[in-house]
Amino acid sequence: MSNIEFEEDNNEFYQKTQNLLGQKSQSKMISFLLKKKIVKNEKQATIILAVFAVIIFISAFSVFKYNTQPKEMRFIDKYGIEYSTEEYINLVKSGNDPLR
Repeated sequence: MSNIEFEEDNNEFYQKTQNLLGQKSQSKMISFLLKKKIVKNEKQATIILAVFAVIIFISAFSVFKYNTQPKEMRFIDKYGIEYSTEEYINLVKSGNDPLR
């Protein structure tokens, strides 16, 4: 077995996450909201950020859903007349292909 030891007290990343002088560390976004006086306390900031995250998620889902829906194909003949897919299929079945 290897004798690997971690010195957590001297680890730079561990020290950054510790509570310094009994103060709880805040995220930068919460600090920003408090500094700009958008919210009054950390609880309000957390709620605002959660609501913002939900709005972003719903927006992303809506864009994804909208962009993945199949679009109706349109056919345009040489004279510029536009046909829907259903109209074009009916014309072809009747023996009149407007694209030829």
